[in-house]
Order: sequence, then structure tokens, then C-alpha cells
Amino acid sequence: MSKGQKEDLLNTLSQLKNPQPQTGKKNWLRHTTGTRVARIDELLLTGATKEEMISDLVKKKLSPNEQKAESLVKRHLYGLKTKLGGKENNAHGVPIKNSAGIYKFDIEEMEKIIGNIVSSRDQPQGDCWLPTREEVKNILSGIAPKGKEVDEETLKRAIEFSFASEKRMLKPDWWETTKMNLVEWSKKG
Repeated sequence: MSKGQKEDLLNTLSQLKNPQPQTGKKNWLRHTTGTRVARIDELLLTGATKEEMISDLVKKKLSPNEQKAESLVKRHLYGLKTKLGGKENNAHGVPIKNSAGIYKFDIEEMEKIIGNIVSSRDQPQGDCWLPTREEVKNILSGIAPKGKEVDEETLKRAIEFSFASEKRMLKPDWWETTKMNLVEWSKKG
């Protein structure tokens, strides 16, 4: 179960743009595949009412009855929406919108949150940074399952998010330099 990891926002945004929810034994929010919570996560990618989520869980035999399914749906929606750093051990901080009773991950709010984090960095007191090979490798391991490719925009946002959360300023030409470094690093294996 997640403990409010910052990658949840980026991973969910990536899923909304290029859905691949089941990657091995865990989904993008690190929920075990084939479980009730993983199924709710999937339904939130396209949107569903609470009643549809409840019915789906019962129909797929992931819940013994509608009462238990309803309780789980409510708890899971709360856990997904709870801000990072919440008391609950299942806080993800992923925005969910309710439009006419249809619940769905809120792509616009996620982009706004990520944009605010990136643009609200402190002004550099000294050096600006370039991501190292090790930092890029660690960021990639957090957003992509082994062997899966990540598009440039997702990687770029993940690096920006990581540096912003550490209050480290990236060099003005960091992305162009990093793309060249990625080519070099891939040649070295």
C-alpha cells in the first residue's frame, strides 16, 4: 500500500494519457493486480459512478455483496484523494472529480498541481543542476515498470517534479543536455 509517494500523481497522469494499468503483480499505484482496489483504480481511469463500481466489484466476485463493496469504494476513494502526508497509510493525494455522479481521476487538477510545484521552486542560491545518470535511473524506476518505455514528456515532468520537491533548480538548458546524456548513457549500457 502506498504511503503517499509523490510518484502517484505523475504515474496516474501517465496512465490517463497512455493507459497500461496492469504491469505485472502491481498497478501504477502499487496496488496488487486482480484486487478490489486495483479494479477501482482502473474504473477511475475512464470514469464510473459509485453504483457502477459497486456493481462491478460484486459482478467480478471481488466483493461478497453490495454493502461491503460500497464501504470499500468509499474508503478507497477517500484514500486516493487524501493529500500526501496524511495520517492514513493509504494516502495518495491524487485528485478525483465527481461530475454528475461520475468519478474519474482529474487530469486538469493533476496538471495544475504539478505545474504549481514546478513553478514554485525557490530561486537558486548557488548552482543549478543537471540530473545525473543515477538520478534519472531512480526516477525511471519509480514511473515505469522494468522493460517498459516512458515517453519524453512523462520523463521530463517526473524529473522536474523530483527536483522541485527537493528545491533544486534545474539549469536552463537541462532538458536538451539530458536528452543528449540519455543517448550517451544508453550506449554505455
